[in-house]
Formats: sequence, C-alpha cells, structure tokens
Amino acid sequence: MKSKNIIWELFATFFKIGLFTFGGVYAMLPVIGSICVEEKQWITHDEMMNITVIAESTPGPMSINCATYVGYQQGRVLGSIAATAGTVAPSFLIIYAISMFLDNFLEITFIANAFRGIQAAVGILILDAAITMLRKMHHTRLSTAIFAVSAALLLAGDLLAVHVSSIALMVDFVLFDNIRGAMQVFDIPFVMTSGGPGYASSTFTLYTINTAFKFSNFGLASTMAVALMAIIILIYIVQNKIIHGFF
Repeated sequence: MKSKNIIWELFATFFKIGLFTFGGVYAMLPVIGSICVEEKQWITHDEMMNITVIAESTPGPMSINCATYVGYQQGRVLGSIAATAGTVAPSFLIIYAISMFLDNFLEITFIANAFRGIQAAVGILILDAAITMLRKMHHTRLSTAIFAVSAALLLAGDLLAVHVSSIALMVDFVLFDNIRGAMQVFDIPFVMTSGGPGYASSTFTLYTINTAFKFSNFGLASTMAVALMAIIILIYIVQNKIIHGFF
C-alpha cells in the first residue's frame, strides 16, 4: 500500500509542478527544490545540486531528468515513470487542448499581456535558483575561476550573437586535456626506471623542465615549451576536425 501511495504522490506532485510552472526548465528548479527538498524532504540540497548538474549534461529536458531521478530514488522504476509522466502530462494536455479549440492563441490580447507579465516573473525564478545553488556550493578558487570564465564567455557570446554549446565546450576541453595528459604519460616510465640507461626513457617534457631548472637555460626552455604547446594545439585541431567530421 505504501508503494502505491508514493507512486501516486510522485505523479501528483510533479503534475502540479508541471501545471503551474511557466518559463521552462530553469524556472522549474526553485519549485522542484522547494517541494522535493524542503516540503517532501525526498532529497537533500546537495543531491538537488548534483541532480541539476547531471540532468544538464544528459540528453533530454532538465526538468524531466530531475523528475526521473527523484522518482527512481523514491519508487524505483515505477516511481521514475510516474514522476516523468506527471511532469510531461500538463504541457501535453494544455497544448493539445489549445490546438484543438483555439487558433492564433497568442494573438488574443489578454493572453499576450499575461505572457509578457509572466516573462518578468520567470527571470526572477531563474535568478533565485541560481543564487540558491551558489550559496549551497562548496567554493574553491578553481571552481570560482571556472564559473567566472564560463559566465563571461557565455555573456560575451550572447552580446556578440555567437552561440556556443556548453556540451561542445566540455568535449573540446576533455579532448585538449587528454592530449596534454598524453604528452605526460611517459613521465611514469622515466620515474620507474630512474631515467634508464643513458636517460633513454626521458621525454621532451622532462627535458624542457631539466633545461629550465637543472641547467638554468630558461630562454631555451621557454622556446621548447612554446613549441610543445604548438604541437598540442595542432594535434587538438586535427582531432577536433576529425570528431566533428563524424558527428
């Protein structure tokens, strides 16, 4: 009986969230947090932040991904189905009804005025969600720097009308970092063999470091570092072209 009750409760809760939330997935976040964290106590604030990050990086609308996660945590597979159906059902039913009975829906004066007013409220909801999540996050210098740079790049992109996918940026960063790491992977054999006979297991990276800090030839080391970076960037460009050629 308890399991049936939680399934129905998940459906009803997310149906209400989907029915009375305007402005898309980001406007839903504070509502989902308020109900699922504070009222129902199904998840914690930390779990809510983790869900948001995971839901943003996985395929599908973020609100549906959040609902699926919470539903699965509370009611396993049936719970995830109920929560997901509850989130989707209001939008589907409303749009279907509008398409059946009303033509040129947004041209109706009071409807158009209502949506203009809702736009302002949606902005406040999104801002509230962002501030709440920032307060709950564990801040470090690295995370703060990444946040500041990412926000600046996205803002600059909007102002300059340059649209860049966050997923594409993530893929590019991982690709570049993997190439950089590949240049360092041979450091391990060097350490394990203590350089090997005649420093045979040395690498270009280690040679650059020794040139700078062992032989104090910083000019040559700087030139070698620039050359190494140019090689990494060249490999990155080639692999990036290949990946985008496939996808």
